[in-house]
Amino acid sequence: MARLGFKRAACGHIYDRLQSRSVQVKVVPKGAGAPGPTGRPFTDQPLLPADMIAMLNRANRYSSNSSWLIMVDRQACRLGVFRGQRGSWSYAQYWVCSTGVPSTPTPTGEYTVTGKGHSFGHGYTCYYYTQFYGDYLFHSIPYYQGTFNPMDSRMGLHISQGCVRLPIDRAKWIWDNVPLATKVVIY
Repeated sequence: MARLGFKRAACGHIYDRLQSRSVQVKVVPKGAGAPGPTGRPFTDQPLLPADMIAMLNRANRYSSNSSWLIMVDRQACRLGVFRGQRGSWSYAQYWVCSTGVPSTPTPTGEYTVTGKGHSFGHGYTCYYYTQFYGDYLFHSIPYYQGTFNPMDSRMGLHISQGCVRLPIDRAKWIWDNVPLATKVVIY
């Protein structure tokens, strides 16, 4: 262990002086069962819910012209923002969103972030839009025109005219962080 940069502390724990990590080693008699649960192999990655694992597995099949990727699951009304590259994406964000109603659905396919703006609307205002295909956008929930008083703040429903709605802080996060040319995949 010393050759690998670990030291034994006075309490019996093994301490990694380079990474500030420690492990506790328990010695058991030969043939004894392992102490503690052994139901899954060790990983340093946090466990993810099944829907996030499914989106991550799908994301890893795609490349992007930036180090970012946005995935939208229309049916589940979930949006994932990833950092990395093809085959090794990792979550930056994972949110509930609202997508299009059946008569004006959010389109499926592969798109690219092509524009951004502060606000739009007639009779309402939506803030922090990020354009990915024609008039289809990621944007805030609608507010009464020129205000920050919500008209409809519901999330997780098919209620938009085809765009992907988010709470204003999340729409702004995409607007601030995700660059032009980022791939968008909607399925």
